[in-house]
Amino acid sequence: MRLELCRSHLEILPEGEADLAYIEDTLGLRKAGSQIPLIRLDYAGGRVTLIRLAAGSLRALQPRRRRHEAQTEE
Repeated sequence: MRLELCRSHLEILPEGEADLAYIEDTLGLRKAGSQIPLIRLDYAGGRVTLIRLAAGSLRALQPRRRRHEAQTEE
């Protein structure tokens, strides 16, 4: 499997049936138009930035807001 970072997107290029099966089963990309989020994670106190390709729903992967933060916005 190859990853190509393009100007506006990231391409995952399967190099065989095993790669294609992994993409379909593990990442849930079974048909044209399927999507998964690409999330930037920054770690406080360190110089590490991680971009994670995450399977599952975007809603489940977003950090939960604290009750105080939610009340302040309203």
